[in-house]
Amino acid sequence: MDAGRMEPGGTWSSRLLEDISSTDSVVLLLSESVASSAGNSAEIQTLASESRSRDIDVVPVLLEEIEIPSALQGIVAIDLSKEGALGVSRLIVRLLGAKAIDFQKISPQAFEKMTLDLLVAEGFETSAVPDSEVGDRGYDSVAHKGSETWVVQAKHYSQSRLSVNLIRRALLQMEDQAPPGANLIFVTSAQPTSVALEFLHESSRSRRVVIWDRVRLEQMLLRHPPILEEYFSSSGRGSVQ
Repeated sequence: MDAGRMEPGGTWSSRLLEDISSTDSVVLLLSESVASSAGNSAEIQTLASESRSRDIDVVPVLLEEIEIPSALQGIVAIDLSKEGALGVSRLIVRLLGAKAIDFQKISPQAFEKMTLDLLVAEGFETSAVPDSEVGDRGYDSVAHKGSETWVVQAKHYSQSRLSVNLIRRALLQMEDQAPPGANLIFVTSAQPTSVALEFLHESSRSRRVVIWDRVRLEQMLLRHPPILEEYFSSSGRGSVQ
């Protein structure tokens, strides 16, 4: 916030609310002196409240080893006091959001691991299929949520568009090997064509079939910043083999 742009008679709180309303992200630099100030505590509370009501991403950045203010509990912080350059990389990815997501920069193995992490973050309990059995079973992992069982196949394609033929082959293999009553989650870094989406809709008549395509994956990653940072920051696991 620029104090030089304060209107005569204006208050920090009113200016804070005005600036928050016109932004998508707010970086909050926290030191011991900032966090312990009574005046700053009130402003942090205002910031946290407004960010939740306006769907603004607040990014607490710890400059020292301090306890995160109670108003910010539950918000993922970046700890520069411990992470250094890695923390800076995480901050850049966090601020770039979807612009930082480039699936072509991560390996197929990392894509599969990212899928497992997203499943857990979305409330599934997962178990990976041993590498020696993946080819035989036609899927990578089994996930459970409530009373439902899902088999999951993650495919990291080089092309940006996903044809109906590719989806048909993948789903037929999953259906042939899936346990009775299991639903299907097909995860892909590509975007299905309109014909492929129609095929998926038709396939859902016999059992539930869900696709996590590129757009949906981007939305999930933005909901779970630690996973976004883990796989797409320069020091993350994106190239894991």
